[in-house]
Amino acid sequence: MAPLQHENERLVKENNALHLEVIQRKEAIDAVELRWKATLRQAQEEAKDLNFLVGQKMAKVKELEAENLKLKLKIDKVLQKLYMPGQD
Repeated sequence: MAPLQHENERLVKENNALHLEVIQRKEAIDAVELRWKATLRQAQEEAKDLNFLVGQKMAKVKELEAENLKLKLKIDKVLQKLYMPGQD
């Protein structure tokens, strides 16, 4: 009976050590996963902010393009009057 009891104790210790290792590895994996999730969230927020800024810039570009077109048309009218004064 003593050899079986000794073997049983050894197996229990080995099982406990393996279980502890599994727990420690899971905690390490969970910690890495949390860091990656935080990094992903931060990157998503930055992307959202950048998309917003790009949208604002595009709206400003369109506004300036429209203003530019109006000014070109105005210049064309003035030039037309200068070079063809009798055709008003």
